[in-house]
Amino acid sequence: MSTFAKVKLSQLETAATRPGRGFRRALFWIHLSMGVAASAVILLMCVTGVTLAFERQILYAIDEWHTRSVVVHQSPELSRPLAHPLLNVLRDEMLDRNGT
Repeated sequence: MSTFAKVKLSQLETAATRPGRGFRRALFWIHLSMGVAASAVILLMCVTGVTLAFERQILYAIDEWHTRSVVVHQSPELSRPLAHPLLNVLRDEMLDRNGT
């Protein structure tokens, strides 16, 4: 075994057997888990605050999206025959469905 490997191995052994190592590790995980939980609560508060602040705009956007309708106006370009006969049939079907 090389000298470098012996030094690294001895450093690892002393680091693992140091007193108070388990307490520090437990304290770290408690701190981390509490931070994640707190950030989840803060994120939830931010999202609900934004929805309350922009409630009218959100409801208007949703209402507009659900109630919009497609209006088809027949233009002079639609009255001329298309290049392929199947396109003419499709155009006539769409115009019949829309009531024009």
